Amino acid sequence: MSEKICVVGLGYVGLPLSLILGSKFECIGFDVDACRVQNLKNGIDENGEHSSSEIFASNVQFYSALDEVQECSMYIVTVPTPVNSENIPDLSALKEACDGIGKIIKKENIIVFESTVFPGCTEDFCGPLLASQSNLIQSQDFYLGYSPERINPGDKVNSIKSITKVVAGDNAQTLDRIASVYGAVIDAGLHEASSIRIAEAAKLTENIQRDVNIALMNELSSVFHAMGIRTSEVLQAANTKWNFIPFRPGIVGGHCVGVDPYYLIESAKKQEIDTKLVTTARMVNESVVKRIFNYFTENVPQVHGRSLVMGLTFKEDCKDTRNSKALELANKLADITTVHAIEPNLETVEGANFELVESFCHAPYDCIILAVNHRQFANLPGSSLKTMVGNDGYIFDLQDSLKLDPDKSFYL
Repeated sequence: MSEKICVVGLGYVGLPLSLILGSKFECIGFDVDACRVQNLKNGIDENGEHSSSEIFASNVQFYSALDEVQECSMYIVTVPTPVNSENIPDLSALKEACDGIGKIIKKENIIVFESTVFPGCTEDFCGPLLASQSNLIQSQDFYLGYSPERINPGDKVNSIKSITKVVAGDNAQTLDRIASVYGAVIDAGLHEASSIRIAEAAKLTENIQRDVNIALMNELSSVFHAMGIRTSEVLQAANTKWNFIPFRPGIVGGHCVGVDPYYLIESAKKQEIDTKLVTTARMVNESVVKRIFNYFTENVPQVHGRSLVMGLTFKEDCKDTRNSKALELANKLADITTVHAIEPNLETVEGANFELVESFCHAPYDCIILAVNHRQFANLPGSSLKTMVGNDGYIFDLQDSLKLDPDKSFYL
């Protein structure tokens, strides 16, 4: 059958998905944010991931009212699934999406979820919500699928088309329909998981593996730093072994690696399983900002001091500040000293208690922190950065990209 598709949620995941689906299918993009929808109609992606020409070239129609998207045969849900202040999974956006879609779905419709969830969420949480709102029977009148998102904001090489897509359905016929849709637009091919739960668990596993490995590097870097050993040189030497995995220490934020492990941790608790390793990795990575802050307070004078933070987003070359540890660090430092920040990808920062600047206009600084190595900073020589700090000033090059003299620098 010829599918008419509605992508629900037009953020970092939903927009690129809708644009490629629009090249092969009749596709609608839906978001509850009317301002976001109007901007997209005008060819503006405020996330900076897609140009006006890309948006206008697509055949996607954008809407913010549910009654305008009720004639679709497949709904793909890409809403955020964060955690709350206590690191408990927050499914409120997912529930809202299911309640809304449930009011308009019809028999033979398929609802595919791309949002990161715990194993069983699609069938045991989302399905019943859809059934309750629609008065239809799950897996008899309407069908469920899951295809974990693998979007990497800011990455122009590993695009949605070039990454293998995992797909799953609640029966063989559902899987065939889902695979025919994704298979038409994903150049790298598909992996058909044997169940929705397998696909849900695979998404968590991908990001937990990264979190655990980065935590190991962060712990090692803490030890090496105390010994006066440069972690980057240790890793360079270790990487000469054929089976060494080249992870690096760093601040772990964002909406995936810094969040997804909590979905497994909470699910494991319900099974009365203590996920010691996963939980400890989260604790280690969450402690990195505190480690940097403590070093700062011990070594950098705060009386009438002034510091510069370079980079505020959660990773390089994107505008996304969700769960950004660089932003957290800047706000934390601003409580004890004057902080300026350079962030070439942002014009404003909501809720910041520091000043956003465009250049080193207030140099010299007592401390400069290169927190996120955006491409605009990549070719900045360490010698020029040194001229921006006073004689007793420090440079925190968190990724050790500049290879500065260790006497007056800090790196992970």
